[in-house]
Amino acid sequence: MGKVAGKRRMGCKRKSWLRNIRGESGAWANLPAQEREQNLANLSHIGMLARFDNILGRDTIRTLVRLTAHAPYVFCHPTLVDRIASMLNYFLLHLVGPNKKNFK
Repeated sequence: MGKVAGKRRMGCKRKSWLRNIRGESGAWANLPAQEREQNLANLSHIGMLARFDNILGRDTIRTLVRLTAHAPYVFCHPTLVDRIASMLNYFLLHLVGPNKKNFK
């Protein structure tokens, strides 16, 4: 759950950063047109990443809630607890960690 919370925090940080940049939009009016367009494209991209981070975190939490609500005995069995935790940590690290671009 720590990784999911981290992903949601990252989405919130990106949203906060976007709000700050939008508040400083008066300074952008003095930029050349090409640089302004590049900055707007970057903002759009960061906005999509923030949205994706929040959606991914929300959907992951919903999936885990559904799975554990309907079959808790599977996840609580002593022989599977460590294995499942290791597997989930591995996938979360590769999906949302620093090297997520290398995951295929």
